[in-house]
Amino acid sequence: VLVDKDATRDRILAALDALAEAVESGAVGTVVVGFAGHGVQVPDQAGGDELDGRDEAWLPVDATWRRDRLVRDDDLGVFLARVVRAGGRAIVLSDSCHAGGMIDGPAAGVAAFLACGEDEKALEGSGGIGGRLSAALVEALDRLPADATFGALGEELVRRFLARWPDADVLPVVAVGPGLEDAPLVGAAAPR
Repeated sequence: VLVDKDATRDRILAALDALAEAVESGAVGTVVVGFAGHGVQVPDQAGGDELDGRDEAWLPVDATWRRDRLVRDDDLGVFLARVVRAGGRAIVLSDSCHAGGMIDGPAAGVAAFLACGEDEKALEGSGGIGGRLSAALVEALDRLPADATFGALGEELVRRFLARWPDADVLPVVAVGPGLEDAPLVGAAAPR
């Protein structure tokens, strides 16, 4: 877990690498990556992989005004590809602006719970839990049974979100990859 001053770009990328290595070695089958912080859109760095010409990115604590220390959607994509290629699964939680662009659609082996769409700004919650996605996620997990599925979590997350903010213009994005909709959140091995 990286918090505050420890959440630098290098440490985030090193943690993603360590998680991917753990899946590749067979030590774990499922990994969880969560980010709650600022997100931005910047010109596409890879040159042509983004239809809109923009990368979405997380701002780690050491990001500068030049935005040269970002964790881009491309970085997350490399990590997710490694996890899925190794037969694992990844759960991505992004409570940040432009979160919907951090992953490329529902991918096999990936379940993503994102604060907003690619071109939207996430809003703060209330009650001291940070962003709205985080607040709704905590409530959803509290209400679900122990054998809940990824699909059930996505439905309950949106239900809790709308119960708290019925007039919201920005809704969470739930992208659960093929084969995970009915998979249990805990206690089951990653699909092989």
